[in-house]
Amino acid sequence: ELLNNTIVVADASYGAISFAADDSLAQGNTISITAASALGTQSHGIYLLWGSNNTLKNNRVSGSTGYGIHVYDEDKYPGYTPAYRNIVLDGNIVTRSTQRSGIIVSGNPGVSIDGVIIRNNILAQNNHVGILIGSGGATVRNIKILNNTFVQNGARSGIALTRLAGTLGGITITNNIFDNGANTN
Repeated sequence: ELLNNTIVVADASYGAISFAADDSLAQGNTISITAASALGTQSHGIYLLWGSNNTLKNNRVSGSTGYGIHVYDEDKYPGYTPAYRNIVLDGNIVTRSTQRSGIIVSGNPGVSIDGVIIRNNILAQNNHVGILIGSGGATVRNIKILNNTFVQNGARSGIALTRLAGTLGGITITNNIFDNGANTN
């Protein structure tokens, strides 16, 4: 468990909190990234590399050059294909991602993402969009985006769904609030 930590850092290089695990909880953490990353868009607030039955709840992330919450299999280990199952992102506040979106859920070829609930989050003033759900070759299914609030995210969009390759389906988007006013980044 990763509980109630405060992290203030100039460069979070790949993740101020980064983990690959099953049956884990990251809750109540506050992450503030204060400068541009030497790695460009690879400075994320919370980076979930892979795992099942994980919950990220009531965290506050601001200032990343990458994604505030990054659920994506960017790191490869020989002989292992990452998978995500039953992931819950609940009650997080993600603001001011300077070059990317607040939250990303996506994967490379061969990756399976099944059963992600994104609910009760506040996504504000992120450079791209509030939530990006994509398939860069992965099988992405059973995603629920519920009861979130989106305020002044870039591209005047709260949510983006993209399928470059692979499968993207079974997406439910319900009861969200969107303020598409101009981004003030």
